[in-house]
Amino acid sequence: MTGEVSQLYTMVMDLGIPACVIIASFWFIKYTTDQARREREAFWAKDAENDEKLMAIVEKSSDAILSIKLALEQNTVAIRELMVKK
Repeated sequence: MTGEVSQLYTMVMDLGIPACVIIASFWFIKYTTDQARREREAFWAKDAENDEKLMAIVEKSSDAILSIKLALEQNTVAIRELMVKK
């Protein structure tokens, strides 16, 4: 710990306070940019996973609607046949 403080003190004395503030600012900007990139990548991965789940739900509901349509058509044919027999 003492070595780090003395190194920091030496750096500040050699470079000056404005240069050290600029270096710290650049480090902070890089750190926040990297954090934001990691967050975006995690969000995109989760979003892609949710898109896949949504597509599966859409396909299942499409199949269900098609089954209902076929059943309705069969019922319509059956009712027409009953109406013709009367």
